[in-house]
Amino acid sequence: MELLTQVHDSISFQIPLSVSWEAHCNILMLIKRSLETPLEVHGRKFVIPADFVMGLNFRKEEGIELKELSSGSLKGAYETLCQTRNEISQTG
Repeated sequence: MELLTQVHDSISFQIPLSVSWEAHCNILMLIKRSLETPLEVHGRKFVIPADFVMGLNFRKEEGIELKELSSGSLKGAYETLCQTRNEISQTG
């Protein structure tokens, strides 16, 4: 995984296509867990959720949101990554 940019509340990174989709899932889930570390302010605990968008460029509106990562389902995320890859390869 290569970190490309970090601006305000957005982090852009890339994972080579030579890396297996299972490894992609594991990497994304690890990133998600680290970003969603519970915070506590004045005795109130909360988590800021992390969203993921997959695409061929940095334009979020042109990418495909990986909603299954939000649920924390590794199996669902893997299936979505495979499906999303097919969608992106057809449009790109």
